[in-house]
Amino acid sequence: MKLPKSIKIGAHKIKIEFPYEFENEDKSKHQLGNSNFTLSRIRIAKFNCDGEEMPASMIWATFIHELFHMIDAISGHQLFLDGSRKSELIVGTFSEIILQILVDNKYIKLES
Repeated sequence: MKLPKSIKIGAHKIKIEFPYEFENEDKSKHQLGNSNFTLSRIRIAKFNCDGEEMPASMIWATFIHELFHMIDAISGHQLFLDGSRKSELIVGTFSEIILQILVDNKYIKLES
């Protein structure tokens, strides 16, 4: 499973850290990814809260999810930066739809 090392959004070069190991004792707060505009960085985990390797589809969905947050921050709209459940649901829904479009049209190949 490979993600790009960096991606350009507008004039900004964003570093992609994958695999990234999030440190948290509380499994209920386990992160799969995060984005930070001020640090120009997206981090994506390879393992879920049980320490199991995530499937490629989940990693790609998480990556696209964090891209949406980064695009939102860069654009200045900040529609989905409040961390609310509603914002996360909207970003998650669009991420899954975009992933399916990219897979169906063979821009992303998921390992079997």
